[in-house]
Amino acid sequence: VKAAGATGLRGGAFKPRTSPYSFQGMKEEGLKLLALAREETGLAVVTEVMTPNHVDLLCQYADVLQIGARNMQNYHLLQAVGETRLPVLLKRGPSATIEEFLLATEYILDQ
Repeated sequence: VKAAGATGLRGGAFKPRTSPYSFQGMKEEGLKLLALAREETGLAVVTEVMTPNHVDLLCQYADVLQIGARNMQNYHLLQAVGETRLPVLLKRGPSATIEEFLLATEYILDQ
């Protein structure tokens, strides 16, 4: 991946599913593996944060926090990631207007 020009590695440690009985991700163990990949490759770790409760944990391992499209208007989450001062990759919600997307970024920047 790095040889192809990549500067970051995106991976998810938490995998919320429709069924609570389905695989939910490797959680902190997955974050540790992403951190190991960073140590071995020098690639920045990008991972999705889905709840304000996970922000502190993800900050221990991630270089960039991703907000998925479904959480673009989760304003408490946007504020929580804004407080970290880490770079944020914000994905636009499927029916969100450009104005709504830009206002979501303001929630992050306003912290």
